[in-house]
Amino acid sequence: EMVEPWEGVLTFLFFPLLVALSYMADIGMFGSVRKPTEHLVLSQATPEQLAELMMKVRQDFGENLNEEQVKAALQHELR
Repeated sequence: EMVEPWEGVLTFLFFPLLVALSYMADIGMFGSVRKPTEHLVLSQATPEQLAELMMKVRQDFGENLNEEQVKAALQHELR
């Protein structure tokens, strides 16, 4: 089987279009791109960092959380 001329022309016309679309997607023109966040491992956190994170969780979710709930919220936030 041979490629018909219209198929060849169509293929060559779509190539620059697909390259342009790929570039636009790469630079984030089609939506928000999640920026990498600083990854913090709880086991490596300093006591000051841990206290700051726990305070932030309590501010966001309520002061009446027990320690287990705060830890669960921290693990969920740091995913």
